[in-house]
Amino acid sequence: MIIQAIDKINVENDSFVKLLLHNSVMNDYVFERSFFIIHLIPDDITDVLYRRLYEDCYYRMIDKSGYKKGVFYLNMTVSEAIGFIRRVTPPILQDKIPEAIRTVESIYDLLRLFLMEDNKDGQHQYYLSEFKRYMYLNEYPTQTNYNTDRTSLLRMNNKDGITTDVEIYSPLVDGFFSGNIDNDKSFDVQIMFHFKNKNQIKEVCENVLQQFKTNKVLNVFSDNENGYYLEMYFENFNASIYKWIMDLIKFNYKDII
Repeated sequence: MIIQAIDKINVENDSFVKLLLHNSVMNDYVFERSFFIIHLIPDDITDVLYRRLYEDCYYRMIDKSGYKKGVFYLNMTVSEAIGFIRRVTPPILQDKIPEAIRTVESIYDLLRLFLMEDNKDGQHQYYLSEFKRYMYLNEYPTQTNYNTDRTSLLRMNNKDGITTDVEIYSPLVDGFFSGNIDNDKSFDVQIMFHFKNKNQIKEVCENVLQQFKTNKVLNVFSDNENGYYLEMYFENFNASIYKWIMDLIKFNYKDII
């Protein structure tokens, strides 16, 4: 993993955050709505999916991380930044932390110290590995009751591409699976993507996670032998906006429906 840059805080109420920090008052509700943006190149594209899963289903973040042209723009809340600093600071220096995190600038400087400066003492790789674990930038166990036989059926027509198993949560739209639908209509859709290789995951990240950060990642899991599954929920799905996905759906269902 390579950290390219760290943008300073992007907050709803910058002055209030600064006041709380100055007075050493911790307020998770406020701090979880205030972000540093970490520009990073992930070790593995699946790291991006697992982080977004954490943001959508566990942390329930308001402003979510995005992916564009190989770079993951990770939103790190002030709460997460403080927690990470506490995690990697040696025990002998723990009592110095309250004074060291009294300003946004000091937290920003500490993040740069831990994540972007290749220290000669060999600690840099340790800091990066702890950052990955702390920020859920790695694969972790998830549970599913999804019937993978559905994917096997779709694979009859699409042996190597991205499959899209679709459920519609609005009144059924005529012609949806053929792609012949009214582009003015919007509806709620849940899609289980299946990828045979990780380059296909990059396609979804580029086409879905950056432009449409309001969409929810519901699950990510691997069946080891056959690839990765990504379950997503799209609210107000519109065929003209999501043309890339509609083309996939039309291709997957062309000989089934």
